[in-house]
Amino acid sequence: MSNSLPDFLSNTEYFSRWSSAELSGFASHFQVVDLEEGDVLFQEGDEDQAWYIIMSGRVSIVKDSKTGAAHILAELEASEAFGEMSLLEKRPRMGSALSMEKSIVLKLERVIFDGLLDDHHPIDVGMLRVMVI
Repeated sequence: MSNSLPDFLSNTEYFSRWSSAELSGFASHFQVVDLEEGDVLFQEGDEDQAWYIIMSGRVSIVKDSKTGAAHILAELEASEAFGEMSLLEKRPRMGSALSMEKSIVLKLERVIFDGLLDDHHPIDVGMLRVMVI
């Protein structure tokens, strides 16, 4: 893991065009969430409206099945992100997010993202471009 939150962010695809110094203020918009193995970050159908990026550990995205067995949609590792559709659309979660091991994730609330976008914050706009490409 990087020495600081801005350093970590500058080494991800979403923020790679920005230096750690440029990201120092922007990083304060994230909430750091510590997870233990098996913790549920959100459940399928939740109205949780946030985007997440994994600093360390692994998170799986799981969809319930009508037959009872859950289907793993994705297994994500450090520097990978998920939940971008909740920033872009107001829809319930399509799957549940479960920590596969002790993990640290960064959470960006939709209301904060929208405020930055409304202000045309260049880092927020750049992050959005990476999400939709």
